[in-house]
Amino acid sequence: MIKVNVKQLLHNFSEYKKKVKSGERVVILEHKKPIMDLTPYKEHIEKPGWKRDHFVLPASKISASEICVKMRRQARY
Repeated sequence: MIKVNVKQLLHNFSEYKKKVKSGERVVILEHKKPIMDLTPYKEHIEKPGWKRDHFVLPASKISASEICVKMRRQARY
């Protein structure tokens, strides 16, 4: 993993592009805080992380671990 600030990335974009194409992950920083990642393209991924389905736990007296166990059992059948 390579960390680079925005200014460096813009001035040396082709260098970082080559690193990403070779499989390296580049974390882009703004004021020393990570704001985004550049990762190699993967065709086999059905949905990128930001489009994947997310599960929201319902407000109840059941613990999150009990809900997960119940969901896993239901998924098996």
